[in-house]
Amino acid sequence: MQASRIFMAAAFGLALLPRTLPAQPASSAAPASAVPVAAASAPVIETTDPARAAAVLKQARAIGDRNADVAKFGGPPPSAVLVRAKTGDGTAFLSGGVTVDDRKTMHAERADYSLWVATVARRSGAYLSDVRLRITRAGDKQPALERTMDGPWLLAALPPGRYDIVATMPAEGADPEQTLKMQVQLAKGGQRQAVLRFDSSSQLSPDGSDPFEGNPFGADPKPAKKK
Repeated sequence: MQASRIFMAAAFGLALLPRTLPAQPASSAAPASAVPVAAASAPVIETTDPARAAAVLKQARAIGDRNADVAKFGGPPPSAVLVRAKTGDGTAFLSGGVTVDDRKTMHAERADYSLWVATVARRSGAYLSDVRLRITRAGDKQPALERTMDGPWLLAALPPGRYDIVATMPAEGADPEQTLKMQVQLAKGGQRQAVLRFDSSSQLSPDGSDPFEGNPFGADPKPAKKK
């Protein structure tokens, strides 16, 4: 159903058509995302290829996990790759941003969250997904939020305070596993942006459009220009 990593729309450049996201590990905070009806009713495909069979089994388990999450947390969100959920201690977060529409939705709702994390390729500016994120309040041993990101953006409604962010990009092709660390101070009633730039070979695609004109962290998104 989903690939290992996506080359996302540019963080500071042209947008790109995303590839599909990986299934969310069961150990992370439970998402509230739903599987589209089309995915659940897709025709059965028989195969004798062990790798193919393993992939199909993984897909079936992911569908079951997501449907269980939907039943637990309430109705499905407007996008199958926009995850709205809460951590065990009640911290709300919004994770995703695969498509332009999803990023526009997240951008419009950003005022409800105190921290905005984005993961990008340092050289090209391409958005990255699958980054393992661990956010811990200074002095605490247990993380306030720990999750494999569902897209290049994650918004979290964390209380004011100082937080340590540890983000790990898994190895992919010629790119080795990398871990970045950042410390942020969250103020009451404000929002802090944390842009994590990895040394990744991911490249931009000339396809698509950029409603943010290269800077999603600035003004509101503008309507797409008519061709």
